[in-house]
Amino acid sequence: MDAVNHAILDKYLGNIRVMEQLTRLEDRLETFRFHQKLNADSGRNDVGAEINELRIGDFVLVTSPAEMLTQTALDLKAVSPWRNTFMMAYCNGYIHYGAPAGDYEADGYEVTECMLAPGWQQIYESAAAELLQEL
Repeated sequence: MDAVNHAILDKYLGNIRVMEQLTRLEDRLETFRFHQKLNADSGRNDVGAEINELRIGDFVLVTSPAEMLTQTALDLKAVSPWRNTFMMAYCNGYIHYGAPAGDYEADGYEVTECMLAPGWQQIYESAAAELLQEL
């Protein structure tokens, strides 16, 4: 392939990459608008969530209405006095992803779909850890 064809192909591939970026941005903007409407329609600036924990012997389930990502579950397992502690998502509602605070800088898909501010993780983990101690 000659230099002219290489240049044309490189330009074409560059255009495809730009279109992919624009598509991602469009999707994120649509998601943002969707979440903004949900928030506006609720008339509140906070999200209520119920945490439940169930213990059977040394087996414990910790619930969340969010689709928890791994780091939050690992954090809770680390502070749990129970050997077998597990997360159970989508309980008592659904509030989309529960992205860990450290993931917000990476700006991945889960953060785009997360309706919560980064501070949610500390609030949730503190409440869940307190309940774990009471079981």
